[in-house]
Amino acid sequence: MASKAFSTTGRPGGGDPASKSEDVAAVVALVRTDAEAEGHMPERLELGGRHPNAVTIGRHKDNQAVVELPLVSKLHCQVTLRGFRLPHQGTLHEAAFLHDVSKHGTFVNGSPAFRPWHWLQAGDVIGFRRQVQAADPVIAQLYRVEYCSHQLLPGHMVTVEDMAGRGHAASSSSSPRQTGAVLAASAAAAASAKEGVRRSSRLAVPARRAFGAEIVGSVVDVTYPAEEGGATYRVRVTEFKQELGWHEVDSEGLSAWDDESFQDEINLNEMYALGSITFVFVEESADSDVPLVPPSAAAKAPRKRA
Repeated sequence: MASKAFSTTGRPGGGDPASKSEDVAAVVALVRTDAEAEGHMPERLELGGRHPNAVTIGRHKDNQAVVELPLVSKLHCQVTLRGFRLPHQGTLHEAAFLHDVSKHGTFVNGSPAFRPWHWLQAGDVIGFRRQVQAADPVIAQLYRVEYCSHQLLPGHMVTVEDMAGRGHAASSSSSPRQTGAVLAASAAAAASAKEGVRRSSRLAVPARRAFGAEIVGSVVDVTYPAEEGGATYRVRVTEFKQELGWHEVDSEGLSAWDDESFQDEINLNEMYALGSITFVFVEESADSDVPLVPPSAAAKAPRKRA
């Protein structure tokens, strides 16, 4: 594995908005495979340059690619360009990452995508489950990843961590996690798994220790970034992912996206520091310094913005 090289866009500044040129062509594209279209699936979805840095795929008509399969969620996954730095290096790299927020899972080359972020390589094929009961699920392979601007990162610069044997999600409704060799730890997956890497370099961390497992059971209002819709949802914290420092949340009984509850994995600590998290109810085991919203504000659940 040490000789493996990993895909990046090679854009100067890692695609930082300050160095971005609106005149350049796309740097990454999702190209539809020869498989028959399962809904409104464009032949090509382009990211970067004059195109958006993120696209969403799902069953709802508002997604850039609409996949009409029964086991595809309304918002199933997002593919986005993300910047990251390797340890002890100042260079800002950029690559395409897949964020799976679905119930039945997103597949890369036939295996479940690693959560919360899967580093996509040139030639990877993104697929979706056709049926759930089969021991060997039938996967619809629908999009191939193409780096239009491609620069390989030498394998010796990236740590490959064996995730086999680590605990899976506690919720049976969550899609399976990928086991085996995944990109993680001291290189891009760990760096890119920090929500908003480019913003975090300018972030003022709150004067308290990070939230961990002690807030499991608490209820929070989450306001997502503008590029992910900018809506606010009320969710319950259901699990803390120690290896990444992320929290798993569930909106069941609290809020809905298009009349459906959803699960997600979020970097709650960074979103809190950015002002995107408001605590509504705090589990008794949590620290006493967790700020609650006033009862009048907590009484009304947030609604999705139009």
